[in-house]
Amino acid sequence: MTQKFTGVVQNKVVLALFLALVALVYTLPIFRNPTYFGIQDWDQHLFYHGVPANTILQYGQIPLWNPYYVGGTVLLANPQSRLLEPSFLLILAFGPVIGLKIDIWLHAVIGLLGMFLLARHYRLGRAAALVSTFVFNLSSIFALNLTVGMTWFMAVAYLPWAFLFFLRSAQNWRYALAGGACLTLMYFGGGVYPLAITLLFLAVYSLLAGFLRAAPFGRLVRGLAIALLFMFCLGAVKFLPSIEFQRQYPRLVYDYSGYSLTGLATALLSRNQTVDAIANLPIEQRGFWAGVTAGMDENGMYVGLLPLALAVLGLRLSDRRRFALLVTLLIFLWLSFGNRPRAELWSLLHLLPVYNSMRIAQRFRIVALLAAAIFAGFGFQWLRNELSRRWGRGWARALAALPAFILVDLLAVSLPIWADAFPIPPLALPRSDAFYQVWEMPSYNRAGWLTDAPQPDSQDARAAYTQSLHSSLGAMYPAYQANIGVINGYESANVPRQAVPISADNYRGEVYLRDTGGSAAFNTWSPNRWVVDVRAQSPGYLVVNQNFYSGWRAFAPKAREVTSVDGLLAVPVGPTDRQVELVYRPASFGLGLVVSALTVLVVGGYTVYQLRLFVQSSKPQ
Repeated sequence: MTQKFTGVVQNKVVLALFLALVALVYTLPIFRNPTYFGIQDWDQHLFYHGVPANTILQYGQIPLWNPYYVGGTVLLANPQSRLLEPSFLLILAFGPVIGLKIDIWLHAVIGLLGMFLLARHYRLGRAAALVSTFVFNLSSIFALNLTVGMTWFMAVAYLPWAFLFFLRSAQNWRYALAGGACLTLMYFGGGVYPLAITLLFLAVYSLLAGFLRAAPFGRLVRGLAIALLFMFCLGAVKFLPSIEFQRQYPRLVYDYSGYSLTGLATALLSRNQTVDAIANLPIEQRGFWAGVTAGMDENGMYVGLLPLALAVLGLRLSDRRRFALLVTLLIFLWLSFGNRPRAELWSLLHLLPVYNSMRIAQRFRIVALLAAAIFAGFGFQWLRNELSRRWGRGWARALAALPAFILVDLLAVSLPIWADAFPIPPLALPRSDAFYQVWEMPSYNRAGWLTDAPQPDSQDARAAYTQSLHSSLGAMYPAYQANIGVINGYESANVPRQAVPISADNYRGEVYLRDTGGSAAFNTWSPNRWVVDVRAQSPGYLVVNQNFYSGWRAFAPKAREVTSVDGLLAVPVGPTDRQVELVYRPASFGLGLVVSALTVLVVGGYTVYQLRLFVQSSKPQ
């Protein structure tokens, strides 16, 4: 018995090491120049990681407020923040640039392991499970999204884990807790899109599986309800502040998007999936048959002709449980067509809260790809069994080389994509001793700063567009490193930019007095706390050049109201005041922290209790 257990553990360790090696080969180009910056959204996401890391390491504060862009806004509450993800420790240890590259590899490992276990849950053999694992995790979809800097896409690595635990919760409700933890990790990893898509996926699958009697509907609903409740309670420390933020600044968008038939074929089969391949396609052309919306990162998901053929072969083998998955695949594929078909689902989905803030229909392809990868495993396993039955085991053994062929093919397409991710040598600006804000910063690429905007009507417009695909979208990260805020920095939420840049005629400083004479100057400045020395000649306001937002507390030395003056943070002051302290302490964070902490204590206590029962039952009587 002991030898058998040891053998099982050794096999799992070998598998984990093998998949970790595959992940390393898959992401190897991003480590070629470890300190280099990335293209497109990478500036924004390096910034998203750099500010909270610095807030923790330099100031010893919980990163709740980000003063460095849009005139000041929330940090933890931003849905794209990733500071509660356990892997954020890599950012603290190695810095944003190197830490995020290691993080990409780590999430590739997590995704590979999860998909392999999910495929095994569907009773696929090891070789067939590897086919499913490679098709989903090594598709160009991951390389493309992370090459352009969308770090929230790493949260997709938890999708197969969440689905696996959801399926197992039908037999044992405790798996729903693990599923809820995966959903929480998705949101902690900035994955508001993956989380919303995954929740819709689990709900749709539950309805279909129950209707088709593929699984007990009541147990599926119970498992989903427990997972959702646990997710919200465990993640309340971020969910509650995020809900408050999104209610104050709703993001309602409805852009034309979705696959055309030729666009989908290109996404699945074209071997040129690099970010500038989109320049050779009919961009923004509308219609169901042809046309492409958004960049290659929002479209590409290369799997190749052979895995696609295996998936089609696997579709014909559907029993009840597989048929529920098949219909789910078709629904999410149809959602990915967005506005293009006449009978569209995208507009209906956009009527729902949260989903009405989604911009790109093609992002729903992650579920279709997951299901297609499982069916590719089914197709491979059936083909191998048929060859063995009809022509002997020799043919079946020869087919065992097919997963390796698929692996090599997927790597051959994805590695050139990764090669585009980090081509920019580190840029540095002179560091300012005192924090101040500018309106905007120029973009940059491997050649340096881009000061001249390309003219869209020029003869080299196409070349300029291709160059822009390999440039940053602004320079918030170098500016933050220089202790400079960028008011016109990118933020998807509708945060009003009320702060005044240093170049403006009406700029009065980062802190000043309003409606009174005198002086005001920072005594202490940090992201979440400011101490200001004040000398007011008469009653007036102390104004901080940051956007007004609820959650700020003022003390002078007793508590004092924080109000809005011209959309900026302001505190009433008078001649007797000498010092004012402002601290960002949102009630939503405090309440969320209590709920999350209690959830951890309750689940931890229950786990310890169950372990004690297990140990006691294992003792010889």
